[in-house]
Amino acid sequence: MAGQEYDYIVVGAGSGGCTVAGRLAEAGHSVLLLEAGPTDRSPIISVPGLGAFGSASSRFNWQYETEPQKRMAGRRLYLASGLGLGGGSSINGMVYSRGFRQDWDAWAEAGCDGWGYDDVLPWFRRSETNWRGEGPVHGGDGPLQVAAGSSKLPICETILEAADQAGYPRCDDFSALEGEGFGYYDVTIGNGRRSNTARAYLHSNPLPSLTAETGAFASAVIIENHRANGVRYRHKGQEKAARARAEVILASGAVNTAQLMMLTGIGPAAELAGHGIPVLLDQPQVGQNLQNHLCFMLAYSTREPVTAYSYLSPVKAAVGGMHYLFRRSGFLAEASAPAGGFFKSDPSLDYSDLQLFAPLGVVGMKGKGLRALLPSFHGFTFFVSHGMPQSRGTVRLRSGDPFTPPLIDPNYLEVEDDLERMAIGIERVCELAAQPALAKVIDRRLAPQSALGSREDIRNAVREAGTNQFHVAGTCRMGRSPETSVVDCRLRVHGIEGLRIADASVMPLLMNGNTNAPIIMIAERAAAFILEDNA
Repeated sequence: MAGQEYDYIVVGAGSGGCTVAGRLAEAGHSVLLLEAGPTDRSPIISVPGLGAFGSASSRFNWQYETEPQKRMAGRRLYLASGLGLGGGSSINGMVYSRGFRQDWDAWAEAGCDGWGYDDVLPWFRRSETNWRGEGPVHGGDGPLQVAAGSSKLPICETILEAADQAGYPRCDDFSALEGEGFGYYDVTIGNGRRSNTARAYLHSNPLPSLTAETGAFASAVIIENHRANGVRYRHKGQEKAARARAEVILASGAVNTAQLMMLTGIGPAAELAGHGIPVLLDQPQVGQNLQNHLCFMLAYSTREPVTAYSYLSPVKAAVGGMHYLFRRSGFLAEASAPAGGFFKSDPSLDYSDLQLFAPLGVVGMKGKGLRALLPSFHGFTFFVSHGMPQSRGTVRLRSGDPFTPPLIDPNYLEVEDDLERMAIGIERVCELAAQPALAKVIDRRLAPQSALGSREDIRNAVREAGTNQFHVAGTCRMGRSPETSVVDCRLRVHGIEGLRIADASVMPLLMNGNTNAPIIMIAERAAAFILEDNA
């Protein structure tokens, strides 16, 4: 096996990979970080207000598609997945949320010893510099910059006023929320620039022992005598291999990590054999337990100039550009969905199971290409997300070719209760839109165009128009036993020495919230485990 040697090889430079690689290199170890995509040195990544362009670009997005969803009119659903340094943290909506105490305590109850809320909170705090400063819930000197979400758009305060009218409490800190609440999200922005994990963990400090290779597509982990000793990958058209003296860490996300495990020969034996892949470890759990947040969009036009369309007049666009260029302020320094909240599908629940994002502009109504990413009139979109899905899907190989995308099947609405909870969430959002504060500015509902008058109407609308959130998780889940999990509670792959996973694939259960901050927390813990185990 030719190639250079490093202490550690990290595969994937997204939210997890940059965090692990940065922490290991910071400790003085030699680290090779392999990333299939490009660098993050682009204004459409660093400028928050241009985020929609980055997320729509095939340069920074794998742009996957699910298998036809049999309970959702047989539709294939678009599935974004970050590509390049920073991964999903380079193209996401920059919302910083962690989930609820109950979400994390459920991990511990599911067999993830040491992963309850009180266990993970110190690692959330370690990862961030929060605008509030250091305190019991937040960190004050971590790599990730977390700012207060804000917007000068009148529609934001109008939405929050409507939430007040609907009886939802105003929340000033979603990281400390219990129950329901609406307000402004914290956002991963620092000094007017997106704080992705590449900026936070790689670019912010000199790391002479780190080698980051972009455009490096991993094809297999090299396993010898049931130990991971290196990685095979393609870089600039050449097949290469590199050796790891201590460990290989997979951090390519719930889709790509599961695929790479199977390409290596770790996965369901029958499936691997069917693709001509020698079976190194029969592990049926690889690729199982896929979870994602199902999402539904309600778009409205407004009769008043209160939305992001105001920014697109030539004068305001020029002024906004100058504000950003010289002050790092203005609408280009803001996230596109700064307002929203968490709410319950059932009042008897002691925590929220639904999430709302607002007020993204109404896009895709006119024009093609990049033009379709910009609003063409005054309007806004509510995104309602079912935060605690019970349905489970799979990631499977399409072929033994590493460059062929895998089969991604979320298996949405397998559990009927998922449809019911989503329908209730949409009803609640329709009630929000009918509150006096919003009713006076809304002109009409644009999407969905179907009727939403009854619960059955809403169920049908979910089947016909529901879509993905981009929070895929669970395909190499954590747990005590190799019979029911892929990694142990220190993120080591059962049955293979020197191989660890540090991304969303290890999540046994999704939290009601965004996944970026939790993945960073997981990777912070992974780095600490690695340093302890190899001391």
